[in-house]
Amino acid sequence: MPRTCCVVGCQTGYKSNDEKVSTFSFPKNEEMQNKWIKAIPRKDFIVSKNAAICAKHFTADQIITKWTSGVGEQKVVINLKIPKLQKNAIPCLFPGPKYLSNPQKKRKSPTKRVSLGSNCRNSKSIKLTEVILNYYIKYFYLYNIFYIGTHG
Repeated sequence: MPRTCCVVGCQTGYKSNDEKVSTFSFPKNEEMQNKWIKAIPRKDFIVSKNAAICAKHFTADQIITKWTSGVGEQKVVINLKIPKLQKNAIPCLFPGPKYLSNPQKKRKSPTKRVSLGSNCRNSKSIKLTEVILNYYIKYFYLYNIFYIGTHG
């Protein structure tokens, strides 16, 4: 018997719905389980041992459907019979009003973020340095004129 999805408004797993969608048990890790509970738009939800959430509530990049091993000609790709979730997957797609869904934006790798950020900072700091330099040049120029004019 298929498990029903615990998300309000989702019909996955019900007899009236013939669509076959994978369901995932809540994580055993208490911290991740709490993140899932917070993510689900359901008030005072208590996780039972049979509670599950279907694949419709996860983004495609959070679901593992293939197993890959090796490289080049030695590479082997096998479709998984039962999909699995990424380690840090949190449900984020929900039926109903858009404000219930919070799809996570995929972050760039730390090296890309640093290089992009440093380029922005460098261009800003260069402009700021130029502004400060121009200010001091004008200041010292006026100071020298004033000083030489009065003490010269």
